[in-house]
Amino acid sequence: MRISKHLLRASEGALRNAKPPYEYRQPDFEVDHLVVGGGVIGLACAAKLATALPDKTTYLVERHSKIGQETSSRNSEVIHAGIYYPLNSLKSQYCVRGRELLYERCERLGIGHKKTGKLILATSKGQIQYLDQVHASLQHPILQTKTHSPMTGLGVPTYFLGPNEAMDLEPDLGPNVLAAMLSTESGIVDSHALMESLEAEITGQLSPQGNASADSGNGSVVLGTKVVRIDPYRDEAGGRHSGPVTGWVVQTLTEGSTQPDTILTKALILSAGLSCVHLINPLLPPAERLTAYYAKGSYLSYKGPGVKSVQRLLYPCPQEGLAGLGTHLTIDLAGNIKFGPDVEHLFVKGSSNKALTELGMADDEDEDDPDWWQAHLTPSPQRKEEMSQAIQDYLPNIDPDLLTPDYAGIRPNVAPPGSPFTDFHISYNPGERPGLIALCGFNSPGLTSSLAVAQDVEEMIRQDYWGLP
Repeated sequence: MRISKHLLRASEGALRNAKPPYEYRQPDFEVDHLVVGGGVIGLACAAKLATALPDKTTYLVERHSKIGQETSSRNSEVIHAGIYYPLNSLKSQYCVRGRELLYERCERLGIGHKKTGKLILATSKGQIQYLDQVHASLQHPILQTKTHSPMTGLGVPTYFLGPNEAMDLEPDLGPNVLAAMLSTESGIVDSHALMESLEAEITGQLSPQGNASADSGNGSVVLGTKVVRIDPYRDEAGGRHSGPVTGWVVQTLTEGSTQPDTILTKALILSAGLSCVHLINPLLPPAERLTAYYAKGSYLSYKGPGVKSVQRLLYPCPQEGLAGLGTHLTIDLAGNIKFGPDVEHLFVKGSSNKALTELGMADDEDEDDPDWWQAHLTPSPQRKEEMSQAIQDYLPNIDPDLLTPDYAGIRPNVAPPGSPFTDFHISYNPGERPGLIALCGFNSPGLTSSLAVAQDVEEMIRQDYWGLP
């Protein structure tokens, strides 16, 4: 599947007309591809560009001192099967295709993973109807086609189970479980090992075939470097303010430095997660600008009774609009059990967001501080009781006193709380903004989708910008 000139409609939002803190500068040097953001999706995009187009230069800049320090390292590490999403959505296509690519990569490179399977649990008649509808929709033949499942043709196999069948598979389940849907293609992955393999592929230390290679990738990963300004670049004949856009001038500031470096890049991929909306909005006309929303998810670790027989991922039915997939049980590769995430909405001051007023919710944070979210990386203590009640709905024999706060993550969204299903948002208009791709609102299933997203990004740049087959 390929996205050609794909530009999704922006959600309501406005950008403040503040004077940028850095003035325009002429470029110091030039690269072919610049990827902003060293999470799993940015790493996947840079790795694909570096290996598929080895005669081009590919740079990735990441503002932290290590890769994958934000959403990519604070999630459930689940390989999703592709169950929940509308069949024509990017999330459905990327999740199913990305799942196949991810399992193949893990097998080929020896990255830790396990196809555990997943049970989605119904504890009410309404949830039984929901599971029945989802199971029926997953029988659609489009899921076995090249757009979704080009490698195996499996699609999203699921099996509807009664309460006794569910209990046979997972004896720790309680009597509240009235039905379940088994997904056989769900699993878990060592996300850190995955990201390390992508970083090695970018820099040529690892070839796509898994061999050490000094020349497989023509790329660099630059850490501790943040983007402070982006401007369109026009040829000298037109000057800065007229003529066709032929590239992008990106100013970066390396930790410990007070003077920015200025890069001219032909293609610019913004995969900056929590900061992506902030970076793309100044480059968009007002009607296309986005509003960023943030959802915090807390995780609790657990060692105690009531889960000794658990072998699979256990998920309650998701919340309305897929705001969250419920406080679910996941198992890591070492056999440790954790529960989460829940959903706690965070907001940014000065966002000019009418939706917050309508929801009766106040702003919490200052948007001038790009790291405001770091204050929220510990689980919220007040959420533990609510989470434990949700868990006991399907695992009644756990001891709530043994639930221990573990970690929390922040998920980027481009639609307000209470919205219906919201897809990934790809801002891409090669006619007006050649070479510029922004990947916004890539929450779950972003990890699972990463390799499929990278395929399409590379294809867009290769065909639409470079004119290559």
